[in-house]
Amino acid sequence: MIGHPDALAPLLAVLRAPDAAQRREALRALGERGSSDAVPALHSVATTDTAEAVAQEAIQSLGKLASPEAVAALIELCQEPTRQAQAVAALAGLGEEQVAWVAQGMEHLHPGVREAIVAALARMKRSAAAEHLVRALHDQESTVRLAAVKALAQLGSRSATIKLESLATQDPNPAVRRLAQWALQR
Repeated sequence: MIGHPDALAPLLAVLRAPDAAQRREALRALGERGSSDAVPALHSVATTDTAEAVAQEAIQSLGKLASPEAVAALIELCQEPTRQAQAVAALAGLGEEQVAWVAQGMEHLHPGVREAIVAALARMKRSAAAEHLVRALHDQESTVRLAAVKALAQLGSRSATIKLESLATQDPNPAVRRLAQWALQR
């Protein structure tokens, strides 16, 4: 019944209910529905609902959908300081087939979002994610490069050794150089 096309409108209507428990149940159902039709509504609830549990349920539902649209919405939520940790957790819980979609967040204009994407990719612990972390070593922002070096060191990725050696001696930021040197000694 939840997957029936006629179920979408009533579920979306419940998102405006005064009762937070009803809104959470509707969000849960929308996540289980598996349709990207609800992504704009889920994103809106995640950013605007004043009930923390409701916003968190919206983020979890986006993670359950695991569609390109849902991943893009989760990436955008990484801009929201109060939602970033939950969005990163949802992104990190995605499968191998979504790694490339998550990595698209490395193109975001906001450096804080790119840092969050580095954290999500690191928590995914997948080989495809590690490849994208190596790409983050080229980011223009030192904070993103620092996060990527730390993530690669924690993952024990040897595929980044050559790039880390270069950063250890040539990065314009002394903190990046020191962290890259430390990562190489691990």
